[in-house]
Amino acid sequence: MSETTIVLAVSLGVELLAAFLALRLIRSTGQKAGWALIATAAALMAVRGILALAGGFSLEPDVETELMTLCVALFMAAGAAMIGPVFREAKRTQVALAESESRFRNLFENAQIGIYRTTPGGRILMANPALTKMLRYDSFEALAARNLETEGCGPSYAREEFKRLAEQPGGVCGLEAEWTCCDGSPIFVRESAIAVRDEDGDVSYYEGTVEDVSRRRELEQQLLHAQKMDALGRLAGGVAHDFNNLLTAILGYTTLLLDRIPEGDAMRPAAEEILAAGKRAAALTSQMLIFSRRQVVQARPLDMNMVVLGMEALLRRVIGENIEMAVVLDPKLGLVKADLSQLEQVVLNLAVNARDAMPGGGRLTIETRNEDLDEEAARALPDVEPGTYVLLSVTDTGHGMTTEIRSHLFEPFFTTKEPGKGTGLGLAAVYGIVRKGNGAITVETEPGKGASFRILLPRIQATPTQRMRAAREDPPGMGTETVLLVEDEHSVRSLARTVLEKHGYRVIAAAQGEEALDHVRRYQGTIHLLVTDVVMPGMGGHQLAEHMRELRPDARVLYISGYNDSTAAIEGVLQAGAAFLQKPFTPGRLARAVRSVLDDGAPGLRPAGS
Repeated sequence: MSETTIVLAVSLGVELLAAFLALRLIRSTGQKAGWALIATAAALMAVRGILALAGGFSLEPDVETELMTLCVALFMAAGAAMIGPVFREAKRTQVALAESESRFRNLFENAQIGIYRTTPGGRILMANPALTKMLRYDSFEALAARNLETEGCGPSYAREEFKRLAEQPGGVCGLEAEWTCCDGSPIFVRESAIAVRDEDGDVSYYEGTVEDVSRRRELEQQLLHAQKMDALGRLAGGVAHDFNNLLTAILGYTTLLLDRIPEGDAMRPAAEEILAAGKRAAALTSQMLIFSRRQVVQARPLDMNMVVLGMEALLRRVIGENIEMAVVLDPKLGLVKADLSQLEQVVLNLAVNARDAMPGGGRLTIETRNEDLDEEAARALPDVEPGTYVLLSVTDTGHGMTTEIRSHLFEPFFTTKEPGKGTGLGLAAVYGIVRKGNGAITVETEPGKGASFRILLPRIQATPTQRMRAAREDPPGMGTETVLLVEDEHSVRSLARTVLEKHGYRVIAAAQGEEALDHVRRYQGTIHLLVTDVVMPGMGGHQLAEHMRELRPDARVLYISGYNDSTAAIEGVLQAGAAFLQKPFTPGRLARAVRSVLDDGAPGLRPAGS
């Protein structure tokens, strides 16, 4: 084999390799035309070599020419082999870049928070759909038409302030502010942003994220409001407790005074006014306890007609002479199970609210009737089941209310009255009492056409005895038993002693638990009843009763309280099934409660004096 043949054979192999490598680069680089031409050239050189080996040329190939051809083929193959990895790496980089860009685009388009890019001149370069939707724009183009440099973002801070914060090292993180939406409505946002600078250090654009925290801000405000209400409730409960002690003495001594002033005496109207004012003050403290949710509820069968009739004289004095009051009562009205003082509070608050709505005079109508609700009627009321109810309606001819005022009517501390003229607790208390009694309250009103409050309470099936008790309040009976009275408030203790002694009882009085136990140990006779305040300095009423049971196991117990912060003590007493009398109480209620506990044997669950 000659040297020329060997060179031709080697050249042929290299040329075929160069053609193959060139064809591979077509797929790696995507440049079909260029690499196809190079592959074709290598293939033609290979064909020429085949023909030369086969003797297809008229001229004999020489070694020099074939060596030159071999070098060209070598360079082509080497070049293709060396540049192939470069192009393949570039291809992988391009694919990775495309995937990264796709992921970023998906993140940008589908993110739940707003993403933006703006220029120092206020032009919006980029904003994702979340931000567009957050600001209530129909499209990015509509949002981009807004120039932030001239329009700003919202009332919380100026554009210049934002730029100053964003351009500081690290940018700004967690900036909370109020923004204005497309429709003018406000939203609260939490924003983080940073300034992106060019090679010269000048700001090219700002980019950042925005989160709508309006709901979180609303929840925070609700939490703060709840904490404030709880604090006010604790304050109201504490004030009510102390005030109830004072009112017990005021109401009690005024009642005793009225018993000694004959009808027609010039001093009797003054004493009656004191009693009426005391009852209104007692209603206010009851209202405060309802608001603070610390009132002890003593529910029993009640006749709504008797509640209204029992308050009629008081209501006429409260509303004034320029308002005509009409009472329309259903003689066949059913009974409801409720707390008497709370029902009185409902009637009084609605009457006072009606009076304030008629400063120039008008007509107040209080009506009762039975009401049967089918499924359709019950569906129109919030959280009310179909069934039988007792309706109490209070209607006035006052100035009425707008829809906006009516929507806030039962909120605590909401009032349309001038500062100092209303607490904003009255209707909130009414709403709380009605809802707690599984009832419903509705309001029909229009500006200039008065208002009608309709209260529905579940009607109960009552026994003849319950109906008789609901229809009248028995006069307090007399007694001869011995009562141990323990009360740390001097005025209340003195009043209770006077009332009980007036009704024939022998009274042993003490200011605290230890003193009471000393009396028990020294007294040789029978002690029939312990009347004790629940919360007292040192030994509480419940502890005193436990000691009393050890020393005098036959003695019965009546607890009294005007509420103290230690509600657990009162709740423990009630859960034990003990008799309980809420302050402020009148002399009659105290005497009836004492007689009830003494006559009924074991106290049971029924509230004393009911």
